[in-house]
Amino acid sequence: MMATGWNVVFGAEHETVESVTCNGAPVRVRNVGVLADGRRTVHAIEFPDLMLGTVTVKVRRGTRAVTERLELHPPGKSDRQDLPSCDPAKP
Repeated sequence: MMATGWNVVFGAEHETVESVTCNGAPVRVRNVGVLADGRRTVHAIEFPDLMLGTVTVKVRRGTRAVTERLELHPPGKSDRQDLPSCDPAKP
């Protein structure tokens, strides 16, 4: 796998990642490995540039579908407020 932008790597333990979205738009999820004797799957998502806010991650835990939020890069950690965000625009 080759990175061409800004990548976020996250793990899912005892659950299956079904989808990731940014402001409702699907984000491609790549399975990049397995850790902890097969209990944790490592995934990656990629953006063209640094992205602020959070993505929505839908996972399956057994028979339950659960929605989680994954913080990408908090706005206070960046000097560049012109960066795109996965959070909806606030009025």
